[in-house]
Amino acid sequence: MAVTTTELLQLLEQNLSGISSKFMTEGLGILALDEGKYVPNCEGEVPTRVEQYVLEERGISGSALLAHFGGPPYGYPA
Repeated sequence: MAVTTTELLQLLEQNLSGISSKFMTEGLGILALDEGKYVPNCEGEVPTRVEQYVLEERGISGSALLAHFGGPPYGYPA
């Protein structure tokens, strides 16, 4: 799922509103709505894969995460 620069910048806003559905539970699964507010939700497929890999490696650097997940078969571009 391709995420645009504009969509990424939405995550840096002080007050989250009108967030792209790509970040929601049915998309990447990093945000959910709770009583009308956006809250972190790390139960989606992507964050779960990242967590599993970090645990398997017993810790890992950010650059190693990008190297692992930034290409095939994942292709989550940085």
